[in-house]
Amino acid sequence: MRCNALFLTFFVFMSLVLIHVQEVEAWTRDKCDISDNFIGKCGDKGGRECAADFYRIKVIVTRCSCRDFLKSRICDCKIC
Repeated sequence: MRCNALFLTFFVFMSLVLIHVQEVEAWTRDKCDISDNFIGKCGDKGGRECAADFYRIKVIVTRCSCRDFLKSRICDCKIC
């Protein structure tokens, strides 16, 4: 009986820990993404242009992707 109670307690504790870790990872992933609209089209070097545009507004980014949207472009970058 004591062994069953210890096992159940351990299982509940580990479940809570794993859920908390998943929440922290999701929060970190969301906070690392930044997106903004800029004038112009993406062209061949859209990612580099996006990084330069963010640098002009004092935001240092890593990996950027660019997609055209009407007469502007949407830049999605990582800041972590």
